[in-house]
Amino acid sequence: MSQPTDRVRIGFLMRFVVALVDGVIAWGLVLVPALVLGVALGPVMASIVGGALALAYFALEIVKGQSVGKMVFNYAITAQDGSPATRDQLVKRYAYKYGYRALLIVAAVPVLSWVSFIGFAAAVCVLAGTLVALKPEKLAFHDKLFRTAVFGPPNVTVSIPFLNKQLFAIPAHAAAPQAPPAPPAPQKIAA
Repeated sequence: MSQPTDRVRIGFLMRFVVALVDGVIAWGLVLVPALVLGVALGPVMASIVGGALALAYFALEIVKGQSVGKMVFNYAITAQDGSPATRDQLVKRYAYKYGYRALLIVAAVPVLSWVSFIGFAAAVCVLAGTLVALKPEKLAFHDKLFRTAVFGPPNVTVSIPFLNKQLFAIPAHAAAPQAPPAPPAPQKIAA
């Protein structure tokens, strides 16, 4: 299947912006329950529940092929040719990309705290693999591994998911520097 003309592969920079949006949202969803549980049941339970909530938030990538951050920019996880990704691809991609978070949840249990070293090493590997999206094919290591890609519109647009309201759109050509306008031609004065 050929690549759709109205959708293009999304590279590292915009994927990083999406990750920041998702990070803020996930942090907001986890903060209050973790604080409440931290006071009521202790820091171990707060870490476990907070980590589970973060994993549940990012599970949207399996269910919808998008996180809320991707929805904001109208991006979606697809097969590399732009066709819909299979559930199997989405599950494997999710497990690889967020497996380190599961390891860090396990490491919250004091007897298993040594697992955090494996979790941090896995997180560094995932981070290094995302840098591969800087290449022209715009595929992170996990995309290459599971034959997926992130596709979106060729122009940067931001909208509010579930409200279908577009906040702004920046055409692709607007991102390039523009030459200053030419000065007006001198006018002749009639005698």
